[in-house]
Amino acid sequence: MGKHKVIIVDDSSTMRTLLCEIVNADPNLEVIAMAEDGMDAVKIVTDNPPDLLLLDLEMPRWDGLNFLRHYRSKIDAKVVVLSGVVGGKKAPIGAAALRYGADAVVEKRVGDGDGGTDGSAKNEIIETIYKLLEIS
Repeated sequence: MGKHKVIIVDDSSTMRTLLCEIVNADPNLEVIAMAEDGMDAVKIVTDNPPDLLLLDLEMPRWDGLNFLRHYRSKIDAKVVVLSGVVGGKKAPIGAAALRYGADAVVEKRVGDGDGGTDGSAKNEIIETIYKLLEIS
């Protein structure tokens, strides 16, 4: 079997680049496209169906919750929400993402100077992807 196809949806170009590097460093995964928000993601996902979508929550125009609410039922891909607003007082947002069809929620954590995700978060992202895609 070939590599599993991943699409990244995040309004931060730095985060898109970082996530792309994390995903593409894994021999079983490949980023096939990136989008800046949920509206762009709809077009991309329709043209290039992925196996998995990494989805930010807070984005301009159409955020991650709107994408999930309006488009989740139209795609077969697994959806991992990556957001800095899923813990603490913002925990209901992560719960809403799961209610609207996200398969997992992973908190973005600022860490060791690598642009936004510390080493344990990188591992959590890859482990979550492997679990959802049933990669051994």
